[in-house]
Amino acid sequence: MNTARHRTALALCALWMGACGAAPKAPVPEVPEPAAAPASAPTSAPAQGAEAPTLAAQVHRAAGGERFEEVRVVSFTFAVEQGGERAFEARHTWDRRAGTDRVVWTDRASGVAYDVTLDVAAKTAQGTANGAPLPDPATVAKLAYARWINDTYWLLMPLKVLDPGVQQTDEGTREHDGASYRVLRLAFSGVGLTPGDVYDLLIDPETLQVAWWEMRLQGRADQPTLVSWEGHEAFGPLTLATRHVVAGGARQILLEEVVVQ
Repeated sequence: MNTARHRTALALCALWMGACGAAPKAPVPEVPEPAAAPASAPTSAPAQGAEAPTLAAQVHRAAGGERFEEVRVVSFTFAVEQGGERAFEARHTWDRRAGTDRVVWTDRASGVAYDVTLDVAAKTAQGTANGAPLPDPATVAKLAYARWINDTYWLLMPLKVLDPGVQQTDEGTREHDGASYRVLRLAFSGVGLTPGDVYDLLIDPETLQVAWWEMRLQGRADQPTLVSWEGHEAFGPLTLATRHVVAGGARQILLEEVVVQ
């Protein structure tokens, strides 16, 4: 993806649960380069003890996490829009039972069109590049694996909050744009590549769905990045956000053609 428009934020979550074979490493969500968003001020003190795991469990449950093991196939299109124009898209068909993900995308830098089936445990791939057999399957497998990690995370993040290595803190309540939210802070221990990353989930107290996500990234001195989680819809046993708008509104991530079986 064009790095002038997008950057990769390393999300330090633990392994995907339920994928066949060896689970993949930490997700690497891809965020359009945003104008830095100011942090919202907390309006109540953080809670410790059992409160944070309880809130995390509520978020997980609200997204359908208790029924995720029923899911066999997740298919969707991950798309990035910039200034109202489509900048990138990748189509996924993730077969959790088979442990494969078919990924179809065009690399923005090279213009090569890939149609690849990834073995997510072995991290191997087969398929085509511009309609011909892959010239370098190992390199393409790395690209496809990164797409799978990144794109599924933007769709399924609320199902990850209880993963091993994720440290949860209940940060009380916070006012944002005239509404009050419960705040669940995620930090990380022994997982991921940048353990200094911190994520604040702004949670609707009535639906217990994530409404906003404020990211503080290791090595970044600027203000946190605020991204919306909106367009929640039911897909089989799961309830998922389908639109993420970066503060300022010019850039967004869309999850389209979602099918959960």
